[in-house]
Amino acid sequence: IKLPNSPYTPANFSIKKFDETDRTKTLRGAIFTLTSKDGKVINRSTDENGEINFTELSPGSYTLVESKAPNGYAGSSSTWIVVVYPDGNVKITEKSITEIGESYFGKQILIKVTNRPVGNEFIVYKKDSNNKPLAGAKFTITKQGEQTPFATGTSDINGVVKFPKVLTEGTYIIEETEAPAGY
Repeated sequence: IKLPNSPYTPANFSIKKFDETDRTKTLRGAIFTLTSKDGKVINRSTDENGEINFTELSPGSYTLVESKAPNGYAGSSSTWIVVVYPDGNVKITEKSITEIGESYFGKQILIKVTNRPVGNEFIVYKKDSNNKPLAGAKFTITKQGEQTPFATGTSDINGVVKFPKVLTEGTYIIEETEAPAGY
């Protein structure tokens, strides 16, 4: 019995990373992982131009994820389903937690992916109606849907509250739990 090998055209696609708040800024250092159905893994990192090229791909189904975000940025929660056809065409469909996103098809695909910057600190300024800084006001920050405060802080003599924790992606509720003396 002879089992002939079928010829195929190797496929390629590219990714370009951008800052979500400034799409003229490309991002270096994101790592994407492309995994075949049989468990073979290809890792690539974005270069100084924010680009990655996946080349010489064999026909089959793959899953693509951003396995590491660039420093100072939150990672993408999307997964891309990549199907490589024997003629060299590629179909890529984005799947996020809640929905199916964009779909791409062709031989020269460039996917643009953005990342949100991660804030280093969260600051509140407490002032009175005359814009005078107020010391001694106490605040809590709670992530929406949670009961335990994420962080607490008290305003200093300049009315500044610096929270000691870095906020992750999500919705937060800030509450003044104690007014300054005399207010």
